[in-house]
Amino acid sequence: MKPIRFLGRILRLFARGEFSLGLHTLAGELPAWLFRFNRAWIVRTVSFELSEKYSPEVKVHTATLSDIDDIDRIGNLTRDQVESLLKAGAVCFLSSLGDDPPVAVVWGAWGRCYVRGMGFDYDFGPAGYYMFGAYTVPEARGKGIYMPALAASIRYAHDHQATAFFGLLEFTNNHSFSIHTKLGLSPFLYITYAKILFVRFSHVKNLAEGKSSLKVSIRVPRNNVTIV
Repeated sequence: MKPIRFLGRILRLFARGEFSLGLHTLAGELPAWLFRFNRAWIVRTVSFELSEKYSPEVKVHTATLSDIDDIDRIGNLTRDQVESLLKAGAVCFLSSLGDDPPVAVVWGAWGRCYVRGMGFDYDFGPAGYYMFGAYTVPEARGKGIYMPALAASIRYAHDHQATAFFGLLEFTNNHSFSIHTKLGLSPFLYITYAKILFVRFSHVKNLAEGKSSLKVSIRVPRNNVTIV
């Protein structure tokens, strides 16, 4: 985007009072090492009611290290991140149409997780299942391919005695927010994240208790945590 046009867009957002969207838009145009900004809800539920009436043409399988190429092609994670997640015990479900290559992915993890893009460190507990990294390639959206992968992930969690389900919904993704709240997930925490150079600021508000906390860090935790 041309600098003058981009600056005008940012100023219009600020003038309308949309400061979060303005900062998020600004972060998208600046180098990642310089500035990042995002806001998101952590949502949760204790039960899911998903329809099993999905297209029989959609196939879902649990990913292994041999699927790294497909996960890398779908996007969002690097090969090193995929390998680290699988070795750390995270689970990944890939969805495809017939015998075509996979086009949708859903991840899940247990216990303590660190969300890289939000500077958020939280222990979901041994029976808390955190769903993340859901993505469908643009050309495959609207074809009923994502939901079977999500259903497989939830069945896996139920089979492993999950008592609570969690997910993260970014404040700019209204479509995802609508889908997941209709499935019964309710906002639980609200995170505001900013990174300036190497310093990360993560403000977390517990929506039920009205309590807030601010964490400032310069390093990503490495011990006893799944980095997602």
